[in-house]
Parts: sequence; structure tokens; C-alpha cells
Amino acid sequence: MRSRSPFILLAIIAFCLIPMSLAQGSQPKHAAGAKGVPVAAVDVSLDGSDWRVGSFDFDEGVKAGAPAESFNDSAFKAVTVPGDTQIQAGFSGVERWFESKELIAVNAHEWWYRKHFHAGAKAAAGVTHLVFDASDYFTTVWLNGQLLGTHEGT
Repeated sequence: MRSRSPFILLAIIAFCLIPMSLAQGSQPKHAAGAKGVPVAAVDVSLDGSDWRVGSFDFDEGVKAGAPAESFNDSAFKAVTVPGDTQIQAGFSGVERWFESKELIAVNAHEWWYRKHFHAGAKAAAGVTHLVFDASDYFTTVWLNGQLLGTHEGT
């Protein structure tokens, strides 16, 4: 992460959303700072209505440059996260659960959720947890073009 840049871009590949957090598990809530002094971690919630979502054929998002901070996502749809990919793609009610040609087409793509945000001075100075209240069963997380990690499971 470039500490000089006031804006951060986060891109996530997702198909539908389920609960998860990158700040979960056995990760420490703080890390040793200068001279061993504990540094409090900063949690940055990524929930909100300022996300954009778009889809690509499988394995095409990275080739198209979607992880890059400079990627033009203006054709992506504005959405709220956490959310549901099927609803965000226009399905409603029980139709999003019935196997249809249209729903199969939605599920046959990788979905990229992108968000531009300012993490703040506290985040730049220490340990930062990026908190997701939802993610897909299979998720890949990028920050400013750098792969942060992947998630598989519920």
C-alpha cells in the first residue's frame, strides 16, 4: 500500500455475498510498534452504498486490468455492500433461486466489486484491518493493484 496516496482502491471478485471479515480469526488486535510499544489496530469498515459492481467472463477481470487503481469502472453499477449479486443483477423474489437461463448467465461470470476510499492518517500509521461484513464463498481481495489474499468457505 502506498502510504502517500490519500485514496485506496479495493477490488473484490465475488459471485454472491455471505458473511466474512478479513479481521477475523487468530490475527492479533495489535502489533508491536517502535521499541516494542503496542500499536492499536484501526478497523476500517468497508460497508456502504459507494461500491461499484461489474462482471467479466471467468479469468478475464485480471487480464482487463480490474485490480489496478487506474481501472475505469464507470460502466460498473453502483451498489450497496453487503448485498446480493443476484438482486444487484436485477433478480427479485424467488426468481433469484430458480435455475433459469438468465440466472445461469449471472452465475457464469466473475463479479468485481470496487470501492475507492480514504483510510485516514491512523490507518496509514499502524496496523489496519479492512472489515467486510460479507463476501462470496470464493473471494479474492486486491488493494491498489496488489493481491491481499483469497477466501474460500462460509
